[in-house]
Amino acid sequence: MPNILFSPALLKLNRLCLALVSLAVICISSSQAQASNLAAMDLQLSARSFGFPSFSAQGNLELKPQGNNQYQMKLAANARLGSLSEESRFSWQDGQISSQSYSSTSRLTFFSEQKRYQFSDSRITGRVNNNQVDTANRQTLDPLNRILAIGLLAQDQDEFSLSSISWRSANQQQFRVVERGMANTHLGQLDIMIVEQLGNRNSRFYYATEYPGMPILWQQFDDERLEFEVRVESAQFAGQTVLPN
Repeated sequence: MPNILFSPALLKLNRLCLALVSLAVICISSSQAQASNLAAMDLQLSARSFGFPSFSAQGNLELKPQGNNQYQMKLAANARLGSLSEESRFSWQDGQISSQSYSSTSRLTFFSEQKRYQFSDSRITGRVNNNQVDTANRQTLDPLNRILAIGLLAQDQDEFSLSSISWRSANQQQFRVVERGMANTHLGQLDIMIVEQLGNRNSRFYYATEYPGMPILWQQFDDERLEFEVRVESAQFAGQTVLPN
């Protein structure tokens, strides 16, 4: 990302803040997802990077119903050297997420980056700082509702792909479920799914099966080395405190 990443330290902090996200139109095949509305979520997050330089961040991720099948997701994250705020608006109907708008502002010391996307049936338009965005919308997710979609798709599929916009273009991403079942986690014993994103920097997402679409842990690896980790420290689901249990 240009304009803000002028040192390895700032690059690492920016990736750490973006990791708090990794929580358009996409069909969700899960029968459970299609049968009900999305539940409100309120997640308290912590993140840290490993190696040098190391950073930590705190954040809050919310999913709120707005009525008439409309939803809003918001992320606010803060670290010692910067902050990140994001907002996604989308509709949910008949098992389908339809993104409408996305905005984000990241601040790192004296530098900042702003993103604004608008989604139509065929195009994604907007700006990243002073750079114009105009690209095809081919079932493309925004960066914030992407993490929700991964958890929903993994309910019924062991392998799948998603398209997500990053900066000025959309990228196709491949995923596979590598484990399902009961496990001891930092939030207690839970029935979980572990989903891997394949690529040069492999990512691993942990979801609580009992709460569709809700992540509890996100990790990024460079080969076998853990680079970043984001944890859900506490969670409300459908208005009730559910984690830790």
